[in-house]
Amino acid sequence: MRLWDLLAYLPRHKRDAALATVAALLAALAGVYAPLVARRAVDLAISMRWESLPPLLAAFIALTAAQGLFAYIQGVSARRLSEGVAFDLRVELYRKLHDLSLSFIHRQGAGGLVARVTGDVEQVKGFFEVLTTFLGGSVLVVFSIAAMLAIDVQLALLTLAVLLVLPLLPRKLSPRIRRLFDISREQYARMSTILQETIVSIIPIRAVNAARYMLDRFSQHNKAFNEALVKAGWYRALLWPTLNLLNNAALVVILLLGGWKIAAGSLTVGDLTAFTMYTGMISWPITQLGFVIVNMERARVAISRVHEVLSAKPDVEEAPDAAELRVTQGRVEFRDVWFSYDGQNYVLRGVSFEVKPGEVVAITGPPGCGKSTLAGLLIRLADPQRGAILIDGQDIRRVKLESLRRNVTIVHQDIYLFPDTIRNNIAFARPDATDEEVVEAAKLAHIHDFIASLPQGYNTLVGERGVTLSGGQRQRVALARALLARPKVIVLDDTTSEVDAETERAIYDALTRNLKGHTIIVITQRPSTMALADRVLVMDSGRIVAELKPRVEVAQVWRGGTV
Repeated sequence: MRLWDLLAYLPRHKRDAALATVAALLAALAGVYAPLVARRAVDLAISMRWESLPPLLAAFIALTAAQGLFAYIQGVSARRLSEGVAFDLRVELYRKLHDLSLSFIHRQGAGGLVARVTGDVEQVKGFFEVLTTFLGGSVLVVFSIAAMLAIDVQLALLTLAVLLVLPLLPRKLSPRIRRLFDISREQYARMSTILQETIVSIIPIRAVNAARYMLDRFSQHNKAFNEALVKAGWYRALLWPTLNLLNNAALVVILLLGGWKIAAGSLTVGDLTAFTMYTGMISWPITQLGFVIVNMERARVAISRVHEVLSAKPDVEEAPDAAELRVTQGRVEFRDVWFSYDGQNYVLRGVSFEVKPGEVVAITGPPGCGKSTLAGLLIRLADPQRGAILIDGQDIRRVKLESLRRNVTIVHQDIYLFPDTIRNNIAFARPDATDEEVVEAAKLAHIHDFIASLPQGYNTLVGERGVTLSGGQRQRVALARALLARPKVIVLDDTTSEVDAETERAIYDALTRNLKGHTIIVITQRPSTMALADRVLVMDSGRIVAELKPRVEVAQVWRGGTV
């Protein structure tokens, strides 16, 4: 995405864009006429014709006031325009985050993506504020040059010869400034990632005394970030004095040559006054060109980083003719499913099995055999390279993602709870759920009694990632969250690994009693969990190698240590 591609956002904010543009043009026109009035007033004052001055002074004041008013309108409208575009970009980026491939998210890191949604969008926002100002300044320059040529061609050409050198230096420095801002944004993203890692992982960092290591990592990127901005500051420090020097040189040319022309009678004092005012009007936009270029280079770097996210291709895309998933029974079928994360090494190899409606099926096997991959494929976190997955005979690649994930819920072993109340964590998937429904889900997950014993009950804050709860309590809160959504298919991926056997049995008894007709798939390595299932599928090296009946056969296999 090029910087000018941002103009595609203007139709969404055409009122503010039009108002900012018109106001900038009117401010420029008012500014152009003011020196002409001042020119006439000075010549009349020198000739002692005082009676003609009041109307001219009133006109000068009116033009100056009009210029200020239109500049104010332009500034407010430009700010609304830039904030509106930033709002749109943030929404698009956040919406895109939900469709990004997991590999892209892991590669960029949480801090890098946060930096794009926040810091980079802020840099892009400045482009629109500068754009309308630069447009009005350009009109002012054109009309001012025309007026200067009308007053005195020779003086105008000499002045312009000096002033037109002004844009050359910013143009020369532009690539270097862009490169430095590119480095600074990248280092800022890496600092954000490390900062987030530190906050989320503060307990394990302290547990292994890794604070110094994390500080060294942060300091390394902080130093690179600081150095890039300092170097950019050097160029900016060089830019402004040089531009002011050239601007003052133009003024000296005007005063010397203009004074000589006044003495020769070919120029009036009013002409020189107007000429000097026009020079100031021209030199200001040209001097500001350095500021414009710096902001545009910042925006150019930022928009490239924003575009990288917006243009990223998701691993899973919804079919154009995708239909709603209609689950009447909850039958799940894997047909000869082959899957590889890198396209070469297959994690799943010809996996085929069926889970009947209302059945509880456990899947077990050694670590890395593909158990959790099955769960991810079931909600289309990725698609298999070969084979198909069907729910009630419907290929999940042909249904809408929202309807698939509404009917199929996974509860992972690695639980994430939001820094909010227990109630809001349970109601996360259904914010409109009533208190009674939340309590019922908590009872099914056997966490209600514990919650009720807390001083604040369901309004108890759980802290970042639920650190105030034990592992088993977090698992049961997450289970209650899933049960509240009432999905037809539930996948429990080691969800009760930190719950004692008695509580686990009570949970499964409650599930099978209250969720009759719902299909439950349990991924586990615990014999006590397998004993609660109707069937047990054993995986090894990406294949289903055995099917066991619970209790007797499971106990025999695990006692023998062969899975």
